[in-house]
Amino acid sequence: MTDMYEGVFMAPFSILFGFLSLVVPVAVIGLVVYFIVRRRNGGMGITAYHVLLGYFYMVIAATVFTMAVGVGYLVFSILSQVYRANLPVDDEVALGLTLLVTGGAICALHVLGTRAVQKRAEKANAILKRIYLFSMLALFSLSGLVALPTAIYEAIQYHLGSTAQATAPAGSLATAAVTVPLWGYYLWRVLREMRGSAEAVSVRASQQEHRPRAQAGTLVALMCLLDLGDARSRGALRPAPLHRTLA
Repeated sequence: MTDMYEGVFMAPFSILFGFLSLVVPVAVIGLVVYFIVRRRNGGMGITAYHVLLGYFYMVIAATVFTMAVGVGYLVFSILSQVYRANLPVDDEVALGLTLLVTGGAICALHVLGTRAVQKRAEKANAILKRIYLFSMLALFSLSGLVALPTAIYEAIQYHLGSTAQATAPAGSLATAAVTVPLWGYYLWRVLREMRGSAEAVSVRASQQEHRPRAQAGTLVALMCLLDLGDARSRGALRPAPLHRTLA
């Protein structure tokens, strides 16, 4: 693979890495500030459990990025053969497979670790999960918005035989083929997370609405039982009829 082709392919991923290096520290600082404020307001502060869960999500995000680069190398190798049959791609295939397998194994272990230690009733779980999902959605949506139009433009220019197109669109097409599906996946995850939160809020509101009614029904039933018991006691103390007494 020539340096020119590799530069075209790796440029979008370099931008993604730079963006990720900015998002992750900001997210960590924001999370620390949140827990400090929560601790001062009487809530629970940062614990070892929160740190461990945050570590799991950060490693998962990094391994997803690693796997994306690995898949990108594999797709780029295939497209390079399509556009330039004499281009050697053995090193790129080996590198892509290495990144994909290594990132996938580490990601799987940390996903299992997250599921093993997380507590569903803990509010911090939802906060960390949403930070992770929204960060990944922002990362791949911005990259997809850049990669998809660029890939379409370069492919059209190349197939039209424009002299302005210096290289084949293998790099931009490979980047779009990786980032756009991940964009759609994390968009679906965020929508599902928000829908689940809305349903949980609706269920809690419904339970709170029916709880006073149930309590009122129980109170009415108890009052009816007390009235019935009082009526029976009054009937038991009522004097017997005269003919029964004479008999």
